[in-house]
Amino acid sequence: MSKGSPQRQTQALLKVCLAALCVWGVLALHTIATGPGGPAMAKEVESPLLTDFERQRGNISSIRFTLVDDSFTLTRRRNGWVIPEAGDFPVSPDRLGALMIGLASLKRGDPRTSDPEKLALLGLGDPNLGGNGVRLDLIGADDGTTTSFILGRRPTGLYARSPDRSQAFRLKGDLPSFYTRRSWLDVDFLTIAPDALEAVRLYDGDGRTAYFRREAGDPPDAYRPAPPHMSDQVRNRFALSETALAISGVSFLDARPAGDLVTEPVARHISETFDDLEIELQAHREPDGLWVTLHAREAGDGARSSPLILATEALLIASALYQQPSWREQAERFLVAVSAPAQARPLQFASALTLAQHRPEVMVLRG
Repeated sequence: MSKGSPQRQTQALLKVCLAALCVWGVLALHTIATGPGGPAMAKEVESPLLTDFERQRGNISSIRFTLVDDSFTLTRRRNGWVIPEAGDFPVSPDRLGALMIGLASLKRGDPRTSDPEKLALLGLGDPNLGGNGVRLDLIGADDGTTTSFILGRRPTGLYARSPDRSQAFRLKGDLPSFYTRRSWLDVDFLTIAPDALEAVRLYDGDGRTAYFRREAGDPPDAYRPAPPHMSDQVRNRFALSETALAISGVSFLDARPAGDLVTEPVARHISETFDDLEIELQAHREPDGLWVTLHAREAGDGARSSPLILATEALLIASALYQQPSWREQAERFLVAVSAPAQARPLQFASALTLAQHRPEVMVLRG
């Protein structure tokens, strides 16, 4: 036997081992991907996940999402869909529409694993048992009937199973992201053009105040101290213009009832538009971040004492604030959010706004 034979034998043995490992891997993936077959399984493939959903959707009163560390509900009220866990804050109509269309079109694709130990690989663990899936419950208004299934999303697609079965299916179709309640909140209602802002009044946590104003058509850095602080000298014009225009770029991230606040306001930020709309934000530095309450009211000579804007007048005022063709629809949504006459408490918003850090003394020198 040649001198190289032992080396060739070792290489041949390694190849056999690698081939065996590849076969084992293919069999394992096949088990997860296919699961048990049979005639009953074949009937389910290509069947709608929700039978006759289009006819039944009008009877749905609530849609509940349950995760291992959170849960939230989309609930139908007389004036539209809201999220009770967020103080009955309105649901985004675009997201709700995408959900309804998606649910109506979902079909079962190829069967996947039926092994309970492998469901987590598809994101289908029962959240009520500490699993990584999302349980979706559709609750009927007439008789309270609930249709439930568990969803999982992976880079390879969307998966589902019944809560009382371990058989998983890959779904044909798609749904909007369902892992957080924030994505369902209609928080994009406030769109104010920077050139609509005339003045800003600031208060810090110690009660100190500053007031700045500009003329129509002036650039962003044209804000000047206004009565009763005419003697103030501007120290940081960039900080001043950034703060004065903050409401035009504010980004709301979440919502909760204002009654859940545990801190006192650390700042107030009141913006005035050239059309006599006044928008007030009060900032609270809560344990989980900066939150602000939002109120809107009329300003100017014709202002009433009520902080709520009547719809007929608000549409006229808001027309200058919305630069898109859909401004009227946005103005109506703005009214619902800031007025909320059916609610006993103002709504609460999380925001990237850093108004609490813009103290008057940063912007002005007061003798």
